[in-house]
Amino acid sequence: MLRFTFVFVVICALSTLSAQYVQVKIDITHDVAPPQSSSHPVAFIDAKTQIHRLLTNNRKIFPGVYDIKIKHPGYETVYRKQQQVSGPVFVVKEKLIAKKRQISFEPTPHIGCAPCPYTVIDMQNQQKVELFRETFAPGKFFHFKILFKAYKTVEVKGVLPVGEDLHIVKIPVTRLNPLEFTIRKNKKVIDEIPYEYHFTVEDKLLEAHHIITQKGIGRYYYTVMIGKSAALFRAYLGYTFVDKPLKDFRNGMNIGRPNQLSITRFIAHLQKVYALKRDDAVLVEIIENFFKEERNRNMLKRCSKEDVAKLLDYISTWKVENAQGLVEKVRKMKR
Repeated sequence: MLRFTFVFVVICALSTLSAQYVQVKIDITHDVAPPQSSSHPVAFIDAKTQIHRLLTNNRKIFPGVYDIKIKHPGYETVYRKQQQVSGPVFVVKEKLIAKKRQISFEPTPHIGCAPCPYTVIDMQNQQKVELFRETFAPGKFFHFKILFKAYKTVEVKGVLPVGEDLHIVKIPVTRLNPLEFTIRKNKKVIDEIPYEYHFTVEDKLLEAHHIITQKGIGRYYYTVMIGKSAALFRAYLGYTFVDKPLKDFRNGMNIGRPNQLSITRFIAHLQKVYALKRDDAVLVEIIENFFKEERNRNMLKRCSKEDVAKLLDYISTWKVENAQGLVEKVRKMKR
């Protein structure tokens, strides 16, 4: 009889104890999905004893007052103080916010010390990025242009993943070679419009950070950075240019006076003049004066028929009496 009574008391005690537990339901979402799915243990910290209990979904705990802490790598920590945990079920429902991260770049391959970026541009807002200062939101698309003094410019795109600390992006780098030359005058004003030299390699405009200029006595010294496989260097001043095959290039040489005409740039120049003067007659005068010089007529003869046709079409749109006569005059010069 005593044994039966003892068993009955134990069963009743366990039933009472079980009834006192609170079942914990955990419902955690994210503003940006984590790299891999995983359970989220939640820390219940007893407000009196400060004892920590890590619970996963559907686990049970004694009712009481707890501080609740949710910490997951790559997300801001959630901390709820003095939470009354009671009832048959207690629901923890939170949305975790991904931490902002810094981004850095690791050039590869490299020998010795890795080259440091000269400038990093955020292509989405065209603003300069201060590395190791600015942070970026995970889950967002990024597009950066990375400029180096002695390496080719690199563009990188991607989506920033959730994570802790610095996110490192590996970027391929290509070393450039210096090309040195001199120019007597590096600026010119044509029809009240100022021009400076622009340089291209294989028809691609050299970037400003790849050009170093030093003023000397009676000349300017240039160092430009170009690719190893480059074949043709071109220097533009206004709408004229000079070509220099790199196989014949000698470092330190004077590149000489421009001796070829760019019809595309010539038309662009005339359009700039018209924007200033608003008078087609001024354009007629420019054309006539320009082709008075034999050197300029010879440059026109070296232009392609297709390019000259573009110039003739442009002249024919001018609202002047002698526009057609000027077209014929220029056409004869080309022959």
